[in-house]
Amino acid sequence: MRYWEDMDVAETAAAMGCSEGSVKTHCSRATNALATALSARGIKL
Repeated sequence: MRYWEDMDVAETAAAMGCSEGSVKTHCSRATNALATALSARGIKL
């Protein structure tokens, strides 16, 4: 939601029913996982 729907942290937190800190943590973990998966396939960021 944060990136696909172009929502800010507060809007995303409200939509997900969680804290803003939780949104930030989820986004950070997701982007790190994506970077790792792409790197494993030889795609450099």
